Amino acid sequence: MVLLSLVAVSGCTTHDGRKSAGAAAAARREWLLVFHLPYDNDLDGLAERVLADVMAEVPDERLVATMLVDRAGEQGLRRAAVTGGQLVSDERLDTDDSSDVSVFEEYLGWAAATFPARRRALFLLGHGGRLDEVSLDISPAATPDAGARWASGVSVAAAIRRWRSSPADSDLELLFLQQCGRATIENLYSFRDTAEVIVASETFVGAPNSYYRPVLRRLRASPDMSGQELAEAILDSETEAAALAVFGGHALGELPGLANTLVDALRRPDGRRLARPQGQVSAYGANGEVTYDLCTFVGELAAANGLGANPTVVRSLAWVSRDLIIARRDWDQFFPSVDRAWCGVATYIPWRSEEVGEYDDLPFYRDSRWRQLIERLAAPRVIPESPEVVYVSPAQADAGQRDAE
Repeated sequence: MVLLSLVAVSGCTTHDGRKSAGAAAAARREWLLVFHLPYDNDLDGLAERVLADVMAEVPDERLVATMLVDRAGEQGLRRAAVTGGQLVSDERLDTDDSSDVSVFEEYLGWAAATFPARRRALFLLGHGGRLDEVSLDISPAATPDAGARWASGVSVAAAIRRWRSSPADSDLELLFLQQCGRATIENLYSFRDTAEVIVASETFVGAPNSYYRPVLRRLRASPDMSGQELAEAILDSETEAAALAVFGGHALGELPGLANTLVDALRRPDGRRLARPQGQVSAYGANGEVTYDLCTFVGELAAANGLGANPTVVRSLAWVSRDLIIARRDWDQFFPSVDRAWCGVATYIPWRSEEVGEYDDLPFYRDSRWRQLIERLAAPRVIPESPEVVYVSPAQADAGQRDAE
């Protein structure tokens, strides 16, 4: 065990880390890097490598890294911190539920209070599931029949916003949603105003990732870098993810306005249903839900319905690529089907329009009229098992609507 071996070497483990994080060290500390590893699932075997990579690159007191780790078969979450080349805190918590948002929020508060720093960055590892599902915990109650649990992205985001506002002298510069498929307009809107910049992927993130050591080395060499610079360093160093994008945290608040503009622009003059684009590759899918790159889906939807020259659609998609997304990269060696035309943010497109009703309470649907666009889509002739859209021409869409009437 990496953590146990470091305890033996350092000889300075404390219950809460306060004894070894004195005022002098805190005054010099530039970054607090907070990692959450809900690995009580099939990612369990990768935990040691992630921990080793992070701990190997925090050799001085200008940086501190904290970790909340859930491992399969272990009793209780492990909470630890390393700074100055030493493990300064390592303890077991009396809970095994890494999907419990109150446990997560308490961890954030502990990290900031125990290790104050000028800047903070938060890394949420683990699995991403359906809309609003993050941080899978297979055995949250440490019993075989407890049942797997997901955390709610909305609840996690609310906890992060509260944490960001205190202490007031230390801002959250970066949030990395290091979970597959989190870069959708629905999920990202939930995380609005959590951090200056957010890194996320509309598709697969991969694991274990390769950015830890090179990024931490760059951070040690240039500790005054901004959150955006740190985010771009992640994109420069990562090789295992399919694609990553950097989003402006404040711009996410404008997503409902973007959605409403597109809803108004994407309607046929005759009032008929919209034919779906043909043969699009999905960006991500989980448990029957499928997401598609927003820009290619909207662009092809407009073209399929004779709306491709609509200037409002063109301007809206340009805003996504120009203002919402600060930077984007993809890597062919991991997931060759990533389309070069993708812009980096996706949206949930259900096969049946009524399925979106499950998410009426999701902030994005509550604050926008995006559901109207989904209800305007013609149903596919066949619901496929694989995530491919069956093409429905405008004539077929009209015929289907007449049959329904």
